[in-house]
Amino acid sequence: MLWEREDGSEVGAVWEMTPGVLDDVQGNEAFVIVSGRSRVDFPDGRVLEFGPGDAGVLAPGDTSAGRRWRRCARSSSSASDEPPHPI
Repeated sequence: MLWEREDGSEVGAVWEMTPGVLDDVQGNEAFVIVSGRSRVDFPDGRVLEFGPGDAGVLAPGDTSAGRRWRRCARSSSSASDEPPHPI
């Protein structure tokens, strides 16, 4: 974790994940892929793919399963009760 608001409502972090599947419910998250590749599948059939330098925003309540097929590192900012921050 790089930083966290005093009330815990927002955090900024850089993290890395090995290949695999992460079932996740994310909302209010803006991120930039630092290295590797990432794919996000949504229940409604949408698929987003990201590589180094790509940025994305997951809206509040977005339910997704994030599939990383290569080692992936990203920098992110997430908030619990606020709208997504512009990148």
